[in-house]
Amino acid sequence: MTPSLDTNLIVEVDEDLLDLVPAYLQNQRDSLPELRAAVARGDMATLRRAGHRLKGSALMYGFGELGELGAALEQGPLEEMEVLLARMEQYLATVRYTGRPVS
Repeated sequence: MTPSLDTNLIVEVDEDLLDLVPAYLQNQRDSLPELRAAVARGDMATLRRAGHRLKGSALMYGFGELGELGAALEQGPLEEMEVLLARMEQYLATVRYTGRPVS
């Protein structure tokens, strides 16, 4: 099942991670062509590894919806991968974030 996206979401990121977020999000954007190539090859092993890494890293930063997409990549059938990658691309294009004090 494909997770729904909230394109009006502003994610709160721990202030101590805030400087790392732009590069993190750009790295995820940069991974999209490689992931699409994996879909074209039917390379589920690559997609599952990428999904697993995305799930963990996104949750560490506080990007829950991106983590859900990673989980879907990790578990989903090949037929859903293009839709998931399109949603990931949309999320990465629209996500906004702000810092929150570390408690």
